[in-house]
Amino acid sequence: MIKDFLIKIKTVLTETFGHLFDFSYQRKKHEVLGFYFGYTFFIILVGSLLNGIITIFTHPYISAYEEGLIAGQEVSMVFIPVFSLIVMTFLSVTIIVSKKIHKNIAAIITAVLSIIITPLLGAIVGCVPLTILTTFQNKKYIKTEE
Repeated sequence: MIKDFLIKIKTVLTETFGHLFDFSYQRKKHEVLGFYFGYTFFIILVGSLLNGIITIFTHPYISAYEEGLIAGQEVSMVFIPVFSLIVMTFLSVTIIVSKKIHKNIAAIITAVLSIIITPLLGAIVGCVPLTILTTFQNKKYIKTEE
């Protein structure tokens, strides 16, 4: 019984996170959640680590925890929106190019919405339009009759 349960969990996790780096893949509902959580976690984790590193290099003479906390907040006010803007732009363009949906106006609007929302409201909200973009049909594999 436990073995069956573990196999089912492995299957669900493989389906949910299996195509995380395949940007041309058309995701289903549960796969969209995996993409959302995966990339939101990635943006927050990498952004926080880079913010800490930048804070250390831009404020080398911090002696107390409180000073470091304030310096980190100052750096994050500029760095995090710029970082998230760069990542969302990269991911949106990569998905659009991989799926060959650059002529689809709904896809372009969704990508622009994701790029605009992310610096204003954060990666948690900005990843929502990006995950919607991953559900668009891949035009790369559709044969056109000539």
